[in-house]
Amino acid sequence: MHDEDEQATASMSGVLNSSEDGAASVAVLEVHLWAADQLSAVVEVDRHLVISRADAAAGLLFGLGAKALLRKRFTRCVCTAR
Repeated sequence: MHDEDEQATASMSGVLNSSEDGAASVAVLEVHLWAADQLSAVVEVDRHLVISRADAAAGLLFGLGAKALLRKRFTRCVCTAR
C-alpha cells in the first residue's frame, strides 16, 4: 500500500485581504487526514452518557484536552442523527 493511500494531505490558499500598500495577504491551510482505521481512543461513559474517563487520544480525536471531556455529555462530542 502506498503512503498516499494511508495519508491524504490537502492544501489550499487564497487572498484574504489587501494591506494599505496594495500587497495581498495570503493564508495557507494544510490539513492532514488519516484513515479512520488508524484512529482509536477510549472514552468511558456512565448510564446517562456523561463522559467519566477519556484517554489522551480521545482528547486529540475530539479536539479538546482529555480533562476537558470529563463531565460532558457524549452526545455533544459526536454527530448523532435526530
